[in-house]
Amino acid sequence: MNLHNIVGHEKQINFLRNLTLDNLHHSWIFYGKKGVGKYSTLVSFLNDKLDNKTNYLENIFKLECDIDTSIDDIREIIRYSNLTNANKNEKTFIIFNDADFLNFQSWNALLKTIEEPPTDTIIIIILENLKKIPKTVVSRCNLLKFSDLTNQNLENYCKKNNMNVDINALNEKEFLIRGSVDRLNIIFDEENITIINRLIKFMNQNIFIFNEFENLYSFLSKDYIKLRFIITDIVFYKLKEIFISNNDEKKRKLILDLLTFMKNNFNENSNQDKKQELLVIFLEYFKIKKQ
Repeated sequence: MNLHNIVGHEKQINFLRNLTLDNLHHSWIFYGKKGVGKYSTLVSFLNDKLDNKTNYLENIFKLECDIDTSIDDIREIIRYSNLTNANKNEKTFIIFNDADFLNFQSWNALLKTIEEPPTDTIIIIILENLKKIPKTVVSRCNLLKFSDLTNQNLENYCKKNNMNVDINALNEKEFLIRGSVDRLNIIFDEENITIINRLIKFMNQNIFIFNEFENLYSFLSKDYIKLRFIITDIVFYKLKEIFISNNDEKKRKLILDLLTFMKNNFNENSNQDKKQELLVIFLEYFKIKKQ
């Protein structure tokens, strides 16, 4: 992959093209919504700059961060990259992908390296929410912001990847895609299209029917973590419709309470039983519809 194959992000690509390995700042933050192409752009940039070097992939170290990433993981990848790069006198790149998951101790460990970077080492932090980073880290890094992709960008992506998705379908599902290639690929997967239609049909009913909920959950549970955002966004979209079309203050309060509950409990870090949390949300949703 090279920079010519990236859709959107023209300003970011032109900026990166004008950089050389010699004038790269030692620490970077690539930030923007998950799935818009931050990591792909970085990989393409490194391919363009390093592909004339023998075994250049040996100079790239990546840590995929998640909820279990610890301070020891941070220290280990930095230590290993330093040992591997000893006496090479070449640029080494350490990439922290999905760094939103890093905890306070991990950021402190990373800050020490950013403040005193090893020779010829470039640290690149990729995340969604810049507010999750300590200001001391942000102040020492160069920032590169990635905006949401437009529907035209996404249509170009579909054409390049031979996906049978037109602009009308993109417009119809815009509230779910939200400018993200990752979301696009999930939403227009053939099996997921069926699940989305089942979910919308279920929510368009006037009453909660437990057997239909059981049937719906059997489909959702096949890849619940990946489909969680679809559930969240469709519930939010439906609640928004009710809120806008209704002036009843009691009903509006119930809607806001449910949205608050979802924000606090319905996320990737939740340890609650998945079926139970979804049951609570739908019971409250149909309670609001019945009001």
